[in-house]
This record gives sequence, C-alpha cells and structure tokens, in this order.
Amino acid sequence: MKIKENLKEIADLIAFIKLQAFFFLISPFSIHFLNKLAEILGLLAYLLLFPRRRTALKNLDIAFGDSKTAKEKKKIARECFQNFIKGILEMRYYYVHGPAEINRRFSYKGLENYTEAVKRGPVLLISGHIGQFPIMVCKFLLDKYEMHLILKAVSNKYIEKLFNVYRQRLANPEDIFRTIIYYKPRFLALKKSLRELKAGHSLFIFVDQRFSGGIHTNFFGAKVLTATGADTLARKSGASVLPAFIIREGSKHVIHIGKPLTITPDEQENTQLFTDQIEKTIREHPAQWWWFHKRW
Repeated sequence: MKIKENLKEIADLIAFIKLQAFFFLISPFSIHFLNKLAEILGLLAYLLLFPRRRTALKNLDIAFGDSKTAKEKKKIARECFQNFIKGILEMRYYYVHGPAEINRRFSYKGLENYTEAVKRGPVLLISGHIGQFPIMVCKFLLDKYEMHLILKAVSNKYIEKLFNVYRQRLANPEDIFRTIIYYKPRFLALKKSLRELKAGHSLFIFVDQRFSGGIHTNFFGAKVLTATGADTLARKSGASVLPAFIIREGSKHVIHIGKPLTITPDEQENTQLFTDQIEKTIREHPAQWWWFHKRW
C-alpha cells in the first residue's frame, strides 16, 4: 500500500511539473490564439482518449436518442472536448492577465434576480459543469458579493494547490480558503454550508455530478442517482434558490441567473426541479456540458 501511495505521489508530481511547464509556454499568447490551440488539442483528445469519447457518445445516445443524428452527436462530443481544453487554457490566460481581464470578458444576465434575492436573505445558487464554471464564482467575488463554493478537490494535491493559487489571483479575496467548502467529509461540508447560509451569505452548489447515493430523478428521460444536498440546504436554511449557469460566447462568457425557484417540503420534487434546470440549460447549449463524465 505504501509503495502504491509513493508511486501515485511521484506520478502526481510529474503531472504537475508538466502542467506548469505547459502553462509557462502558453503564457505570452492571446486569448484568440489559445482558443484556436484548444480546438486542435481538443480534437486530438477526442480522437485519442477513446474511453472518454465512448462515454460521451454513449451519454449523447441516452440523452437524445433518435432526435439527433450520429453526425450531430459526434459534433457535440468533439466540441465538448474542445470547450473543456479552452477552459483549462483560459485559466492560465486569466491568471497572467489578472482580474481586469475577467471584468472585461465576463458579464451577467439576470443579475437583478440575484441582487433582489440577497435583500431577502441567503441565496443558494444551483449550477453544473457547463461553460467556464471554475471562474464563475471568481467573477462574483471580484464584484464583492459574499459568495461561497462547495467544491470537489482535484485528486492531484499539487494541481489542487495550483488551482487555489489561481483562484486567489482571479477572485482577489482576502483568503480564498474562506470561500471554499470541500464536499468531503460530507457531514462537515453540510455543517459549514448551513452556517454560511444562515449567516446570510450566498453559496454555489453543482448538482449534475454522479453519486453512488441519493435519489432517482429523470434526466433526459432516463433515471439517474442525484444527491439531495441542495434540497437539504434549501429547506434547512430557508434560502432563495436560483439557477445560475455560465455560457461561453466566443472568447467571452455570460453568467445567466434565473428567477427564484419554488421550493416545497418534498425532497423528490425539489431535487427533480434542480435536475430539470440542468437539463434545460444543456439542451440549449449541448456542446458546453461535460458529456465525457459518467452521469448515467
């Protein structure tokens, strides 16, 4: 077991060094060059990462069935890989150019829905792995909104530390770790999240991951296991619940914030409602979701 842990430690360090070297090489380039590079690298990833490509195409078959042709599904899958690479390269770009560039390229649609909800008390924002979601919270923090994020740490501890350095630079808070709530251990994440909500703060939670537990909801007409954490937080805190998704528009990004959702005492009903918000956004922007993630 110790040997296995040591080998993983070495592999993680090597991966971190390679990523840092790559980030250093692309630092001088413009956002438009990086987007073109990401399209090439994303295409290569689509062609070479067969297991991930197979998962993406299988998911697309489940989601769209005969409503989309095989050619259309392959195009969505390919663009999904390309958008994923764009997101990674953009993290470095914004780190190099700083918060001013985020303010120039990121905007809101429906911000009044959030600002009005904040006046009434805590706000729970539900979102998913769509568009440039890692920087979405950074934009809120830059604009001085009291925002927290439930986050799953990257398994590579070196890369996770690097991303936290980036988050600190991009969001410019006094302490980035004050804004992050790691979702494991879950009981502690729930406790911290409720504490922030009851203090009147806002909290982002992603509700599109696959979990071994939870309850079944309908997602694109098929049953999936969905975590009930968002429902628990909403009902126990009394927070307003708003959908918030960031959509890529070329080299710019728009954060779409919806109106407050109606929360009921029923766990199943609320969790299905949250899942419906994810599905609606994916249907509108299918190439911007992580189809290579095993959701079904």
